[in-house]
Amino acid sequence: MSPHRWFFISSVGYNKFETFFNYNFGILYLEKEKIIQRKIRRIWINSPITLYEVIGSFISFYPMGLVTAKFVPVHFIDDPVEIDISLTKGDYFICFLISYNNYSTSYEGADIKSGNINLVETLLEFVNSPYEILPFLFPFMVKMEDLKKLVYHFTVSKEIFRKISTRISKFGAPQDPNVVSFYESLLQESNRLLNIVEEDRYYHIEVANPVLIPFLLKKFAFTQSNRVKSYVENALSMSKALDKIRYLDELLKGEKFFVPEFLILQGIGRSLARKAEILEKYIHIVKESLSTLNKY
Repeated sequence: MSPHRWFFISSVGYNKFETFFNYNFGILYLEKEKIIQRKIRRIWINSPITLYEVIGSFISFYPMGLVTAKFVPVHFIDDPVEIDISLTKGDYFICFLISYNNYSTSYEGADIKSGNINLVETLLEFVNSPYEILPFLFPFMVKMEDLKKLVYHFTVSKEIFRKISTRISKFGAPQDPNVVSFYESLLQESNRLLNIVEEDRYYHIEVANPVLIPFLLKKFAFTQSNRVKSYVENALSMSKALDKIRYLDELLKGEKFFVPEFLILQGIGRSLARKAEILEKYIHIVKESLSTLNKY
């Protein structure tokens, strides 16, 4: 589970609450039995809110092929008993969460006076595919010197993927290979900012730096230059998007200020540096968890 943005919220009125708000996503494993055992909770966020609490497991992947699970309470606005888990004991989902961390309230009717609230916003079916699994290995595989590039590159051996995939398949619903293949082809067509190249023993993963897209959109929105707008539109067009971003990466690396397209990159260095600094701290924390695992 990985927080991408957060900020502090505090409200004082008839009742008080305060929390650190952030948006998370990760792989969540839900068991039928625990959904049936759901609990009703009441919290206060400027008014009383009733939630359903389920103990789920957030899944982590590690570069030696290890898969771990951590029990975490997750919360639903609607009764989760309707969640389809096929005929299996449990199943995996890509989960998007709105999290209220270090939450506290003065509301007397609250069941959760303090703690963490993980509100499930979206559940998507998890597909046992390199396109779902390998991006989660990014913190372990990426090189620190590559964090300021516009395209991240890292490599994962097929053996690592096989170990993770085999472990996942033991506890999730069976998946039709034809459906998985169709999903991968669909993703290749629709998500042009992620690319996985398969070789005999390795997967090579490329993904656009998340700083780039909002940076270019801001350039487009606030520039008065039709020329710059045209360059931004070309860079963001879906056709061969990663190829275009690689080209921009070469311009940035070579400081080729005389190339017209470099106009849309002016000022991005500061954003890349800030993002790289945050990622370095995050990667350090993630690798610390790996060193802890290696002690056992």
